[in-house]
Amino acid sequence: MPPQNGQSKQSISVSIEDGTICATFATKQLADEFAKLEFYSRVLHSLTPEGAQRIWREGNRLDVEIRGLPKWIHWKRTSEKAFRGSPTSDKTNALDSYRDTLTQAIMSVLIGTTDNSERNSVYHFSIGKENEWTNYYFSSKARTIAALCVLFDLAPHPRNDLELQVPAELGVQPSPTESKSNSDGKEIRRTYGDPSKTADELRNEGWPRTGKNIGIRFFQQIIGGARQQMYQLTRREQHLESRVVRTNIPARWKLELYDSQNYTCRICHRKYAAKYLEPDHRIPVIVRLDELTESNFKQKLMTLCRYCNQVKREACKVIAETEPDYDWTTSPWAYPEKFEFEKIKREIESYAVTSKQSKKDVLKSLEN
Repeated sequence: MPPQNGQSKQSISVSIEDGTICATFATKQLADEFAKLEFYSRVLHSLTPEGAQRIWREGNRLDVEIRGLPKWIHWKRTSEKAFRGSPTSDKTNALDSYRDTLTQAIMSVLIGTTDNSERNSVYHFSIGKENEWTNYYFSSKARTIAALCVLFDLAPHPRNDLELQVPAELGVQPSPTESKSNSDGKEIRRTYGDPSKTADELRNEGWPRTGKNIGIRFFQQIIGGARQQMYQLTRREQHLESRVVRTNIPARWKLELYDSQNYTCRICHRKYAAKYLEPDHRIPVIVRLDELTESNFKQKLMTLCRYCNQVKREACKVIAETEPDYDWTTSPWAYPEKFEFEKIKREIESYAVTSKQSKKDVLKSLEN
C-alpha cells in the first residue's frame, strides 16, 4: 500500500554499505517513530516479562515480527536521523531483497495513507513470519501498536506490562519520558504510560470489549497479594467493522481549546501548562462518534488535566457498559461546569485513594 497523502519515498533513504543496511529519514520525528517501531518489534520476538516486578527482560517470546523488522537485523541509531542495521552472518546476501521490503513497510506504518476524512491517516503494517502475515490498519501509531505487541501472545497481562518498563541496558531506542531505578539499583526507562488508554485504543481499532466480536478483556486479578487490572486479547484478528475512528485532533485545535478555557481543567478547576492538559470528549467516543469539525470542536471537547481525564475515562467505561440508557447530556462527567467543582474534586480524590468505593459509587455520589 504506497503512500497517497503527498508523502514520497524521499521521506526515507535506504542504502547498503559494507555489508550493513543504512536508513536515513527526512525528519527527526520520523526517525523517532522508527526507533519506537523497532523496539515494539523486539517486544514481540525477543523480550518477555519476568520477575515479581514484571520488568521486561531479555528472553524468548513469540516467533513473529513486525514486517520489515526481522530478528536477523540488529539496528543501532547512528545519528539524529539515521540508523544502521547489521545482519547476522548467514543473512548478508539477503540485504538487496530486504531493502525494498524495509522501505515499503516503513512508509506504510510511519506515514500511512489518507482516508476519506482527508484529515486522518491509516497506518498499515503486518505481524507474522515468512508467508504467514496478519494485516492491520490503525488510525494511531505509537501506543496502540505497542499494546498489540505486548498482548499478541493472547495471555493475560497486568497494567505494568503495558507501561513497558525496561532495563536501560536493553538499549531502548526511543528517548525515555522517565528514568528511575528498580530494587536492584538498575536504571529503568519507561517509554510511555497510561495502560488503560492504550487498551482503549485497541478497542477502538477493532478489538471491542462488548458485543458479538469481543476482542479484548479487562478484568482484575490478585497478584502478589494486591489486586491488579489485567488486559488480554481474545484474538489476533482485527475486526475493521468494529473500529471506532476518532478524529485526529490537530495541535492548533488543542491550543485554541485550552486558550478558550483559560488553560483550566474543567473538573478540578486548576490551571496548568498546556503539556499537562488533554482535549477530552465530553461524551465518550465509545458512546457516540465524535464527528469533530472546525466549527464544533470547542463544544464537543473540554479541557482536562491528565489526572482528571484518566479518572473520568475509567468511570465512564463502567457507565457505558452497565447503564446503556444513561443520559450523557446531563452527566457531571460530560458537563462538570454545571456542577459544584469542589464536590467533583472531592469525589475524584476519594476515588483515587480508596478501594472501598467502586467507580459506579463515585458516579452515583456525583449525581446526588
